[in-house]
Amino acid sequence: MNSIHEELKAVSQFLSEYATCLMASGVHTSRIVRNTARIAESFGFEAHMTLFHKTIIMTLRNKENTHVYSMVNTAKAGAINFEINSDLSALSWEAYDNHLPLDQLWEKYHAITSKPRLNAWLVWVLVGFANASFCRLFSGDWIAVAAVFVATLVGFRIKQVLGKHHINHYFIFTISAFVASLIATVTMWQQWGNTPDIAIGASVLYLIPGVPLINGIIDIIEGHVLAGTARLINAFLLIICIAFGMSLPRPGPSFPAVPGVCFSPGRMLFCRLLRTADYTAPCTPILKRNGRTLPEEGRYAASPVRAHGRASARRSGSGRRHRLTTFFTNCL
Repeated sequence: MNSIHEELKAVSQFLSEYATCLMASGVHTSRIVRNTARIAESFGFEAHMTLFHKTIIMTLRNKENTHVYSMVNTAKAGAINFEINSDLSALSWEAYDNHLPLDQLWEKYHAITSKPRLNAWLVWVLVGFANASFCRLFSGDWIAVAAVFVATLVGFRIKQVLGKHHINHYFIFTISAFVASLIATVTMWQQWGNTPDIAIGASVLYLIPGVPLINGIIDIIEGHVLAGTARLINAFLLIICIAFGMSLPRPGPSFPAVPGVCFSPGRMLFCRLLRTADYTAPCTPILKRNGRTLPEEGRYAASPVRAHGRASARRSGSGRRHRLTTFFTNCL
């Protein structure tokens, strides 16, 4: 009896470590469950798991259901690594086909997880080229491509450095998006090239949380609703951080003679999308609205945008569209 209990405990410890490593590497929930159950079956046990965003609960029992061992483990934080995902999945099949002993499994597991990652400087340069290629793919001119390359290098390096110091990843995404979009915005300030909007939009593509979004959808489709919802919420929060970093207002040095000029990459992209507002319009105080006097501080709107919106509305009848444009550009 004690031997079975000790074997259940030893196998549970390995499977718990194995599952947390898979989760940290960016594997969706159903694949973690399948791989873990496959290894457990090679020992003649059945594994039942409940996975949350930060916790893994696993129960291991023998076929006769006479001995049961449960374990709770905390999910580890780690970078997405598809090589580890592939190797650990192959290890589960090897254990299932060859019935590897537990000591050999631990040895192979440590060999996989201790593999050196790609050189950080090589990844840094490759990410810059990849993001610049996206800019060109979206019809950006070569000046925009160069701006996106530089912006990505600086922003991604900041992300690497802050990540090594274990800074909150929401803060990292916000700062990286702000710096990258700020550098790309120079193409608009200095009027370089014809596609500054594409440069600004493409400068933060390296931050888009594609893997959490895909894994969250897969988890929900396959029935792991709690884990999938947690992944999607985390991804949406990261997207909000990117948008906030891009929307931080900054003064426009190309308009030094106009007081109060204020815009952001987010405002410029919105105006470019609707093609109705001037994102370089100076901000003027609104002292009255609906007959009420408003405090001067913090109440700004782009009056040329408003005048342009009214004139266009009279010509085209699209008053509602221009009012929405003015509202959102003032917010941005």
